[in-house]
Amino acid sequence: MSIKLSEEDRKKLAKLYETAQTTPMIAMSMQDGLEGRDWATLAWNEVRNFMDELGKKYGYDPKTNMVNKDTGEVIPL
Repeated sequence: MSIKLSEEDRKKLAKLYETAQTTPMIAMSMQDGLEGRDWATLAWNEVRNFMDELGKKYGYDPKTNMVNKDTGEVIPL
């Protein structure tokens, strides 16, 4: 069975991923940094959360599958 994301979901995921890749690891305080609340970690958490939403929406496990950012096709790892 082949699963493919809608164009809207594919574009949103690609944008979140690109943002996470370029977000610096800056924390507003030492405490934030120690607790994983730096900008980069928060950006990657957004990617993970959206991947979890997509997994529920399309019926796949995001921990054992990846999404081709160009085609939106869900591919087993």
